[in-house]
Amino acid sequence: MNNIRDKKYYIELLEKHQIYHNDLPVEYQEDNEVIVAERIGGGRILLSAGFDIITQVYFVSERLSLSNISGDKEIYRDINKTFEGFDEYFDYLGGNIYDNACYYQCDFSGTKKKINRKVLLERQSLINYTISDHDYKHLSVDIAAKKSVQSNLKEDVKVWINKFVACDTVDKLEKVIDDYEKSFLYKEERMELDFFFWQYVFYDLNNSDRLKVLMSYRWKKHGYYFGNPYKGLFLLFDPTIINNLYYCEIKEPVSDKTDRMYKKRFDNLVEFFLSGEKPYVSFRYPSSFPFRNQGFFSDVIECRLFSPKSQSSKTHDGFIILYRFFESLDDLIAFHDNEHQDMSSAEREKYDVRLNNLCEEVKKRDVSDYKEAELTHIVKKYYINGRFCVEQIWKDPDGNTVLSHSEQFRYFFDFIAYLSNDLSGADLLLCEGLSNLRDVSALNFRGAMINSNICDSLGINYEKKDITFNNIESFEITKKNEEQAELIFQDISGLSTLAGNTDGRMINYITDIHLLHQIMNYKPKSSNDVRYVIRSIVDTIINESQNNLVLIGGDLSSDFVIFDEFISYLNRRCNSLKDKMVFILGNHELWPFPGNSLNKIVDRYRSFPITLVHNEIIYKTHGVFEYLKEDEIINLSCNEIQDRLRCATIIILGGIGFCGCETICNANMGLYRDVINRDEEIKQSERFLRLYNKVLQALPNRKVIVLTHMPMESWNDNVSFNPNYIYVSGHTHGNYFRNDNEAHIYADNQVGYSHKPHLKWFSFEYCYDYFDTYNDGIYEITADEYYSFYRGRNISLTFNRKDGSIIMLKKYGYYCFLYKKANDRLFILYGGVIKGLANSDVNYYFDKMDYLIDKINAPFRKYEKLQKSISKEIQLIGGKGTVHGCIVDVDYFNHIYVNPSDLSLTPYAALKINKKFVYPSIESLLENNCPQMYKKYLTINSDENITENLLSMSKNQKDRRGIVYDADTRIYCASRGMNKLQRLNSNILTFWVDIEDGEIVAKEKNIATNEQ
Repeated sequence: MNNIRDKKYYIELLEKHQIYHNDLPVEYQEDNEVIVAERIGGGRILLSAGFDIITQVYFVSERLSLSNISGDKEIYRDINKTFEGFDEYFDYLGGNIYDNACYYQCDFSGTKKKINRKVLLERQSLINYTISDHDYKHLSVDIAAKKSVQSNLKEDVKVWINKFVACDTVDKLEKVIDDYEKSFLYKEERMELDFFFWQYVFYDLNNSDRLKVLMSYRWKKHGYYFGNPYKGLFLLFDPTIINNLYYCEIKEPVSDKTDRMYKKRFDNLVEFFLSGEKPYVSFRYPSSFPFRNQGFFSDVIECRLFSPKSQSSKTHDGFIILYRFFESLDDLIAFHDNEHQDMSSAEREKYDVRLNNLCEEVKKRDVSDYKEAELTHIVKKYYINGRFCVEQIWKDPDGNTVLSHSEQFRYFFDFIAYLSNDLSGADLLLCEGLSNLRDVSALNFRGAMINSNICDSLGINYEKKDITFNNIESFEITKKNEEQAELIFQDISGLSTLAGNTDGRMINYITDIHLLHQIMNYKPKSSNDVRYVIRSIVDTIINESQNNLVLIGGDLSSDFVIFDEFISYLNRRCNSLKDKMVFILGNHELWPFPGNSLNKIVDRYRSFPITLVHNEIIYKTHGVFEYLKEDEIINLSCNEIQDRLRCATIIILGGIGFCGCETICNANMGLYRDVINRDEEIKQSERFLRLYNKVLQALPNRKVIVLTHMPMESWNDNVSFNPNYIYVSGHTHGNYFRNDNEAHIYADNQVGYSHKPHLKWFSFEYCYDYFDTYNDGIYEITADEYYSFYRGRNISLTFNRKDGSIIMLKKYGYYCFLYKKANDRLFILYGGVIKGLANSDVNYYFDKMDYLIDKINAPFRKYEKLQKSISKEIQLIGGKGTVHGCIVDVDYFNHIYVNPSDLSLTPYAALKINKKFVYPSIESLLENNCPQMYKKYLTINSDENITENLLSMSKNQKDRRGIVYDADTRIYCASRGMNKLQRLNSNILTFWVDIEDGEIVAKEKNIATNEQ
């Protein structure tokens, strides 16, 4: 270990601009003297500064000079800082508060600093352009200029294609590639080298000398590595020819481990293509780029290559994209007609559709063909997700967008400057900071969407309206439940977050939002107030979900128009809504449709762009949701259901459930208004119970989420919870939570009539046990099944052996995988690595594996418990908390090493494995490197109810030397060893030691050579 140099040493180098910001030790990077030195040397440049009236903070934006990974190039990163007080902001800038700064409506209250307020307030924005600079005339001129550039670009592309195809030697090709990588086309237009690679290939497919030149260049630049786009050569040439060209370049034995791996991968590719298997063509389409009919055209083929080991699971070994250049659309069409006869009818049909669309696009009238008077001009002004946006759209008489332009602003003063203070019609509903404005006399808010409270406070006129709903109603029994559960609801607001294991990812859930009650509780005075409440709730859901899956458990709204408004805005705010949120209906969703059948009502809700589950299963495999419909669940056998869901990472059985088993709170008291009577309610509960029992029978050991609006006791007389299942429900407003070895019930986020909506979450491992339905025993399995098992545990795996068979041992929920060669010698598998075993009897290992696991687990559990505790607390303050080996991740750069020998904690920051900075305590690590986590840490640590805090334990281990540089890599060796033990967390035994007299004994004969 070497001590960090004195601060003065770094300051001198920074002032001369001889080092960069990322060359500094972490403890100096935010030091004021160091920051001043960076500014003096030009390594830190002020971009903008000022006061944001909306968020009420002072801001500074700066550009830092950094060195790249190899240290031979200067790169830049922009950083933003905010300050709540003026004095702190003033000191950070060293008094330089006038340059590139805007203080719109700032009052500078509370400061004693000597400043010139008049000068500071003169500048009204940081931009020097307005919307008039982006009108139709200006944009049309810009487009004409772009057309000229694109036309020249097309000619430039043709010149470079000719240079590439003219190369008949490796040296010539290398020279052209070097020249191209210095060209404007490559540096500025980002025209990838792969494009010209394929033009070289396609120029003459029958010329074998050209293929030799290309393969020789590949060898010269990449050695044994045969990556993209070279894999695509197998699509066009005989794999035997490519194989011979590859091996003719090998002049000496392959000794390097990495080279052996690359060579093995190449051999697998050859084997795959020689087998007659075809790659999966994921896309084949015609395209125009870079600019409609002014550019050129291309036939594009995107392929996923599968090695034999991954065919069944549809995991791929990389994408390859092939481009074939055409100078005109007619040339592309002619090629399509002549060359695409080998496509399947479905592929050709899709291609034809895309080709027709391309033709229509090219035929469209260009913006220059229109007079401005023929076009409809639309301007959208709005605030969303912390940004102010302006969109301009020009549409032709048929509604086609001919021209569009958009601008985005971080600060309100730039937004109004761009619009010349014209905020008429602007959607500013969620801009709460408008209330901070001190003077609105110069702003035009006519027709703007702003909530009534802000309008009243600023004196802005708006259209008042009495808001009433026909479908709003509260049931006395649920009101009473809410009152009784009030304290519980508050007390357990975070309980489900803290309870249970925190391995795996989070799933959020919320039920009974009752939008109509939320709106009426706000006491709306205008239609905009209604939209404000809905959007506020949507934004809360989006922001709190942090991209997790969200379950919404019914009783969202009893008004269909409000439901529509909610989904419309949710769809606007959430990319891939169907993949991120799962809905079920509640009894209130049925109210708007008296006289309609339940099936028709469900179909109305299925028309929304949401994933709705009603008396069916949705499950996710390979990242995509699929449905197992009600009739399939009933008619398929248990084995067929198991096979269908074998590789599902998440399984959700969902539906309303109904109250067929309730004697009081049922249809007779008007739960469904006039839509469902008591007899139908009983039938619907029986219908769902039948599905539940079938799933329970088929998947008793899987992790199934049962998502129902009503709790189980409402639709099942024989209430019995499967300890493997997770039950999420609502309806009662009673808010009940249970998480123990017997049941996992999350009915504790029923918002009800009076609470404000917030999400809760539970931990869920997106994994599966591929051999779940197998009884204990010894099985011979395929390599595909071995891959599927590890994939189900979310563990990466590379396994290429074909000289033996794989044997699976399953016993008491644990697995051990053995590899048996043709000579009957046994090896134990650790992922893709094998280690020799002394005994050749499989039954020997099956008989003793549970005894060995018990012996290993006993001391390991104490260590594991400590790691989980640290992980849990790291997650509580916003960190990752991922455990791997001996290390717990705080974030990408910061970590905690847990010593398995004495359970001591070592916090450190690592730029590389041999470049670490060790901190005297976790608190010090957080304070220096993770300021947001540090704030949360201080809050938790000051809570009197917390008697022990693991994050502060390392305070007692303080090193007087402070932060210390450490280049030692031994902790990673220990961590890799621990990782083997941790495989037991996935119930996989990956090493073997014999046991004598009840003690583990490592015998030399059992630690055989490691065969890769």
